[in-house]
Amino acid sequence: MKAPECLTLRPLRADDVATIATFADERAGEFGPGDLASELTRPIGRCFGADLDGRCVGYAVIWVIEEQADVINLVVDPRWRRRGVGRALFEYALGALRVDGVSRCTLEVRAGNVAAIELYRKLGFATAQRRANYYSDPPEDALVMHLALAR
Repeated sequence: MKAPECLTLRPLRADDVATIATFADERAGEFGPGDLASELTRPIGRCFGADLDGRCVGYAVIWVIEEQADVINLVVDPRWRRRGVGRALFEYALGALRVDGVSRCTLEVRAGNVAAIELYRKLGFATAQRRANYYSDPPEDALVMHLALAR
């Protein structure tokens, strides 16, 4: 699905944290306000946001160490899921990583999160391994997925 025309993709800002707190679910492993504010200042952290009409509706947090990126969190406001926002945000983030010389990107995803796995596969990620009981509350395996980033 194509993202809405009025979607703006950009680096995440400190003033986005309060808005994100209205839709992020810490129980699901999404960052709460304190965690997200901390990520904005982490030297290895790259944080990206998606705006609709001036309101942040999604964010991505990616750690970068040398040429390796690890996706820590990719979250879209539930009211805007399945409308192309997550894909557009992730494509924007991957493009920024390529420009910065990152050559490989890794992520973990709940084995039962079919929508996310489908998105990652469409973007070129491949499953490298399965980690048993990686997640808790509820317990679930993780799929580790990799993507080689062409420059």
